This record gives sequence, structure tokens and C-alpha cells, in this order.
Amino acid sequence: PSQLVHELIWKNATDACVLPPMLMTGLIPVYTACIAGVHFQTGDTVQVGESILESVVLELWDRLDAFRKQSSSGSGENGQREVDSKQICNLMLILGYLYNYNIVHCSFMYDVIRHLIE
Repeated sequence: PSQLVHELIWKNATDACVLPPMLMTGLIPVYTACIAGVHFQTGDTVQVGESILESVVLELWDRLDAFRKQSSSGSGENGQREVDSKQICNLMLILGYLYNYNIVHCSFMYDVIRHLIE
């Protein structure tokens, strides 16, 4: 049942923070603080932080790959690319706040930045 709870937490956070076509700079810190609070309160037995981190990174990589392919081929509307880039920025904000709340280690963030540079 904990995997179902993790999926529901991520779906709720995605619906509120990632899907809107704008930067959610006010809402993302609140959601990630709640996730971090649950993570630290429950400890390693429930692994909420790890599950959310995995979901964030997988979705970020998928959206980045799709965005890069769309940009390199020149297909897609300009408005849709802007929405996609906002969603990618929102995912990066979530990842950054997970780092600020000590769920993500700095070496992982360095790996993410290396991947973004390539």
C-alpha cells in the first residue's frame, strides 16, 4: 500500500505544481516541504522522499528528451514548446527544493547538471 500512497502523493504534486503552464514558484516550496516533512517524520521505513525523487527525475528526463527532439526537428507549435519548457522548469524547481530540504545529496545534483549540459 505504501507504493500506492507514493504514487498518489506524486500525482497530487504533479497536478498542482507541474501541469499548469506557468512557473509555480509559490506552490512548489510548500509541496516539497510537505513531502520532506513526511519523509523525515516516517524515516527510511516508508521511503517517501526516495520514491518522489525517482518520479521527479524520470519525468524530468522523459520531458527533456521529448523537448530536445521536438526542438531539434523544428516541429510543434511555439506555444506548446513554451508550456513544455515551463513544465520542465517546474520539475527542476521541485528537484532544487528537494535538495534544499536535504532529500537529495549534492553529488546527485552535480550528476543532474552534467546531464543537462550534455
